[in-house]
Amino acid sequence: MEKSLSEITWSEEQGVVAMSSERSLLLIFGRGDMDTKWRHWEEFAVQVLPREESASYRSVDFRFRDQIVARTTGGADL
Repeated sequence: MEKSLSEITWSEEQGVVAMSSERSLLLIFGRGDMDTKWRHWEEFAVQVLPREESASYRSVDFRFRDQIVARTTGGADL
């Protein structure tokens, strides 16, 4: 699974925000501890994204300690 990013921007509200290259998935990294958040993204990309049900994901939020919030196109938080 490719873990590269196509865009990286800064949002006053959300901090570091990026788009994944492969799926145009919105990735919200927030502020601080980027090494840990990047590792979480790498693990998520390898362990979760290959699953069929992950096709409905529209965003993944890494701002919270010990929690990754994945939102689907229907708006549900997983």
